[in-house]
Amino acid sequence: MTSVLRVVVCLLTVIVFSSFVSGCARTDQRSRAEQPASAPQVLSASASQVLAWLPGEQGAPGWKRAKAPQVFGPDNLWEFIDGAAETYLAFGFQELVSVTCAEPELAAEATIDIYHMADVLNAFGIYAQERNPNATFIEVGAEGYAAPNVLNFWNGPYYVKLRATLASDRVAASLQSLSKRISDAIGPAPKLPSIVPAFPSRAQIPHSIKYLPRDVLGQSYLADGFEAQYRAGSKSYRLTTASFESEQEAAGAFARYKAFIASAGHVARELRSSGNGGFVGSHPFYGLIVAIHSDRRLIVTLGAPSERSALDLITALLAGSSSRELP
Repeated sequence: MTSVLRVVVCLLTVIVFSSFVSGCARTDQRSRAEQPASAPQVLSASASQVLAWLPGEQGAPGWKRAKAPQVFGPDNLWEFIDGAAETYLAFGFQELVSVTCAEPELAAEATIDIYHMADVLNAFGIYAQERNPNATFIEVGAEGYAAPNVLNFWNGPYYVKLRATLASDRVAASLQSLSKRISDAIGPAPKLPSIVPAFPSRAQIPHSIKYLPRDVLGQSYLADGFEAQYRAGSKSYRLTTASFESEQEAAGAFARYKAFIASAGHVARELRSSGNGGFVGSHPFYGLIVAIHSDRRLIVTLGAPSERSALDLITALLAGSSSRELP
């Protein structure tokens, strides 16, 4: 083949290839153009119910929906709160509905996040996990607290968080009004397990009671617990419980916890009174430890100012909950 012929063949090859690529590109463009726009997110029945409690496109007094709602489940919650999703999942997270609303007169927007948890107890648990005992508490839902541009509360199996783009007294008042409308739509405030009011109130730090679904006292075998903080002078200490399905399980867990304290710290002596007995010990981090096994429950104080004060606290809890159901 002559050099001239080779050049012609090469030129024809380039032309044909270029036409092929151009045709593919046009076909791809037509294909994309013919595809319909992405459909709006299909809402579950539960998400639709939650959405009905929130300002719509026509608006509630003062607020109007500004953006399409977002819905997240256990599989993709990390996309919304990366880094905190695992904590929410530990409290039985089911679904999140998030809506952004605008208030023209305040020139502010507010994001409303409603977390649907497994039940009332877990909704309280995640709320209490993030609650600041020093916050300004308000009467909304079962309990709520507010700052100039933030308001969090829980009611029923829902944990509700409102966050505005501006901080002012007018914004705070508007958020409170909006939160009460949402809470009223959820329904009457529920009651917590009876052990919660059984925690002695004397010296208790207000709003410090928490629900601990797992890893109570940092131990994987201790679960379904509650904890309150108490104050002695400038120091705080804790009263913690863990519950079990049977007394046998509780006894086994108590033995394991006693062995842990003995290995990490020191078990000073046995206790024969209060419940099924217990022990007094110490831990290099927690300080004085007084632990009691009572029926299907473990009760432990950590860092109390004295053995006597720890035992008084445990005795008061046992007396207050003796005729009550275990959680």
